[in-house]
Amino acid sequence: MHVCLVSRDNPLDSLGGIGRYAYQMANGFALKGHEVSVITRACDSKERYEHVNNVHYHFINSDKKMNIKAGWRFGNIIFSYEMVRAIDRISKRRPVDVIECPDYLAQGLWGTYTHNDRLIIRLHTPEFLGDMLNERKPDMQNRFDYLCEKKALSRARYVTSVSDSLLGKVRGFSKIRAKKIAILPNPIDSSFFSPGGPVKSDYPTILYFGRIELRKGVHILAHAAMKVLKKRPNVRFVFVGSDTSSAPDGGSMLEYVKGIVFGQDNVIFTGYMEMVDLVKQIQGSTICALPSSWEAFGYTVLEAMACGKPVIATANGGFKEIIKNGETGVLVPPNDSDALAAAIIKTLDSDFDMERFGGNARKEVESVYSLDVLTDRFCSLYQEWFNL
Repeated sequence: MHVCLVSRDNPLDSLGGIGRYAYQMANGFALKGHEVSVITRACDSKERYEHVNNVHYHFINSDKKMNIKAGWRFGNIIFSYEMVRAIDRISKRRPVDVIECPDYLAQGLWGTYTHNDRLIIRLHTPEFLGDMLNERKPDMQNRFDYLCEKKALSRARYVTSVSDSLLGKVRGFSKIRAKKIAILPNPIDSSFFSPGGPVKSDYPTILYFGRIELRKGVHILAHAAMKVLKKRPNVRFVFVGSDTSSAPDGGSMLEYVKGIVFGQDNVIFTGYMEMVDLVKQIQGSTICALPSSWEAFGYTVLEAMACGKPVIATANGGFKEIIKNGETGVLVPPNDSDALAAAIIKTLDSDFDMERFGGNARKEVESVYSLDVLTDRFCSLYQEWFNL
């Protein structure tokens, strides 16, 4: 089987969800003996080919086709067009059996007109939904992107989604007429994200990792931290991630959160962290707290679970489809700092629960979300849908 994955984000150098997904799935398919091509954007405008881990990476330069005045508006369409041309070139060597494109920025739109018999649109989180959740006011460029995303979704014959929750959300705002729809979660490399050694410290660490963004609920965790520290002054809160301009006033979310915890030495902000260092940070933490107001899926939850850490997250979106409350972690209501603080304290006070949650979480990842398990599920689905 020859599978082609599309990702504007360079999978070889990306911490973004779509880029990470494409990298892991490409490796998973290759390990199963399938031929895999990945089409991505050449951010340096240099078209090239790379062969990494038995995966063919094709970097296309869509910027070269842009009209400077119109490029801001049609750049995403041009990427989609150049993607189709790349598939046609790749197919001369060996026909492509399955093409998978993300929903975000309508990367598969042109393909729905030319290769719709073997093209899948995968729901990660379209821009129109992400902007709505972040309460971002769209400009003309955004509105055009939204139209393109919805057009691609309405034309697609085959759709997969990372979660049932995301599929329901998208259906509330866009028509999906696909004849085949399936829910398949994203995989995780459980050999890379794995438990470290025992962690013993007089200063238990509550870790958040992800973008410092309003939708991620970092301000809720900051308020919860203040409540926890009043009762457990030895606890440390560590926030790992890059800043965004998503504060209620449109400014820096990092500065907004810092204002909530002003004067607290036990609250630390590290900024961006390389993935290797992030794994060590997760392994060295006591509890991972992930209080998003809504998530389509939740890579962060899986990464913490794979490292054998107890996770406290919000009962919404993809989180509640991953975490079994009271078994593999703890779910609390979204936007509720009191409930979050109470859950943190209760879990800290029970070594038994922390060990049980972490152990169960690791087992769940290995049996349900590992790359090996999910690659088999994707292959079976593709073979069924396309008679391969």
